[in-house]
Amino acid sequence: MQMTPAAQAAARAFRAAQRAALKHANETDPPDLTVSVYVRQVRHLCAAHGGRSVNLELREHYVTSPQYLAWGPPSGAVRAALPEDWPEQADGPLAGDIPAGLFGFIFTRGRCGACGMTARSSSGRLVDPAQRPPAAKAVTGD
Repeated sequence: MQMTPAAQAAARAFRAAQRAALKHANETDPPDLTVSVYVRQVRHLCAAHGGRSVNLELREHYVTSPQYLAWGPPSGAVRAALPEDWPEQADGPLAGDIPAGLFGFIFTRGRCGACGMTARSSSGRLVDPAQRPPAAKAVTGD
């Protein structure tokens, strides 16, 4: 997918915001186990099952991007922000109106139903919804 500078700026802003939100979630409510975003199942020694190795299924959480506005000089760096965060004195003309849902951000998390052990990915990944649609029911928007 060929992206315009405005779309690239919006993708960077969205990815940074989602990484910060995931980092905040991991710091305020730390999981018992940190996993890769690519892992869908992990085994753990479940206290509720007498210390036996039990599968913990992770669900994919897919967050879609909100609308972004991008601005900047034609030959300079383009920046993007949410419409409510639009600066009063933008240093250049509007470079693009990026529609909601243009990007997706994926991370995984899960909980053992027996012992309550939690697992969450430490990072996520930015995806193109046209090429990588949501795989699970857990989809949230802006």
